[in-house]
Amino acid sequence: MAGNYWKPEYNHKRLEVRRQQRIQKHMKKMQRFSTINKMALSYTAGLVDGEGCILININKAKRSYTLQVRIGMATVQAIKWLHKTFRGSLGMCNAKNHTSMHIWVISSAEAEGFLKCLLPYLKVKKEEAKVALAFRKHLNSTRRFGKILPIEVIAKREAYRIKLQEMKRNEK
Repeated sequence: MAGNYWKPEYNHKRLEVRRQQRIQKHMKKMQRFSTINKMALSYTAGLVDGEGCILININKAKRSYTLQVRIGMATVQAIKWLHKTFRGSLGMCNAKNHTSMHIWVISSAEAEGFLKCLLPYLKVKKEEAKVALAFRKHLNSTRRFGKILPIEVIAKREAYRIKLQEMKRNEK
């Protein structure tokens, strides 16, 4: 078995199996959001519009880009509800005025499914969500497992990140 591991045809089959597993996992994550009622989605859209942030994070060491949606609030009840309803992760930080800020974050494929569900309900951040979803579509179509990305692909990902940043500056 060890001798076959490095043969190109073996790697291709292994990568194709992994790709199919990732697609199935992605579809499962997307289905989870379809069971949430409209009232909860509209409430959540209000939280994202008012307290949320849609961003593309960059890990320069790995040259990787990740879509994230974050909501930060001083009170914890809504943050816990978001975590219970949509999963994601919880955190805390100190705000500029020295109060504790509770933060909820959802990333990658889960953030994509989250934004797809919220898109009809968003008002303020609808255009940002559309750019973020376009980024995820580009990311999914240009994925190259274990291979170095062409500079054009990296430049396109960076362009999406900069576009989202500019949209935030123009909002203010």
